[in-house]
Amino acid sequence: MTNKLISFDTSFMILLALMLLLFPLRLIAAWFIAVTIHELGHYAALRLMHIQVFSVCIKASGAVMEIEPITGWRECACAAAGPLAGFSIMAVARWMPCTAIFAFIHSLYNLLPICSLDGGRILRALFKMISGKVREKIFLQTQQTNSTINKSKYLERDK
Repeated sequence: MTNKLISFDTSFMILLALMLLLFPLRLIAAWFIAVTIHELGHYAALRLMHIQVFSVCIKASGAVMEIEPITGWRECACAAAGPLAGFSIMAVARWMPCTAIFAFIHSLYNLLPICSLDGGRILRALFKMISGKVREKIFLQTQQTNSTINKSKYLERDK
């Protein structure tokens, strides 16, 4: 990434040019507003949790934010914030129907449990939290079992 806070990848520019050739401007504007609100949802969640955002690169596949490392529930909340912001557009569906439809579809699509999408990030963070607790529990049980076995060996030796 560059040192700029916001940069646009060539793939985004090509996508935008193709869309301008193929679709009416009002649909492109509705799509752009829906995607922007989605990404602003992520950004707002990051800033509310005092997580520093170093840069944002807009690509055809979505925005990539360079941030400080986060894990656990913070990762889940930040990943879920984009789709939640998209779903919130449904409140203005009466006045902005195209934007609301694009936002709804975009949010549903992003919640799919695929690695690079928000649903994949949420699932990965949940698995890490759960497996970490399971690993810790297994470790503690193993330690307790080992301790019990060692005590019994020690007691047998004293007999």
